[in-house]
Amino acid sequence: MTEPMPEPATDADPMSPQQARTLLRVLPIALLVGLGLTIGGSYMVRLHVALALYGIEAPGEVVALETGTSSSAGRQPAFFPVVTFETANGRQVTFRHRTGQRPPAFRIGDAVPVTYMPDDPDRALIAEGLKNWLLPGVLILVGPLLTVLSIRGIFGARRRLRS
Repeated sequence: MTEPMPEPATDADPMSPQQARTLLRVLPIALLVGLGLTIGGSYMVRLHVALALYGIEAPGEVVALETGTSSSAGRQPAFFPVVTFETANGRQVTFRHRTGQRPPAFRIGDAVPVTYMPDDPDRALIAEGLKNWLLPGVLILVGPLLTVLSIRGIFGARRRLRS
């Protein structure tokens, strides 16, 4: 004789009420993080597009390496290059590049290409091509995804608690 087959689960949502309440405490935080990543990524993309369309290139030189924290370096300090360049009208500008690495990607005295906004030379980056788009690209992909998943989770958890 054969054993009877188990009944298929009729409840499409295996979430318990306790899990739903926990999600309703956690998901709003994830939603805020997702919105923050989206806004930050949008700001960075806007700067990169402006630099690509209107930026001026100039030769620069790494004059220092500052230590700080960077997500790519883990818990160890990262090295951020400090760059000096001269604008088209002769103004000397010094800025700290937005990304740091461990080990340092540049050494003091390295010549680096710089792209800057002509009306605001303090908005400058070391011109690293596609590498400059990596962080904004990740933020602009992860931020909206986290936002949408958080919203769906909140509505699902609320629906579960109502039933």
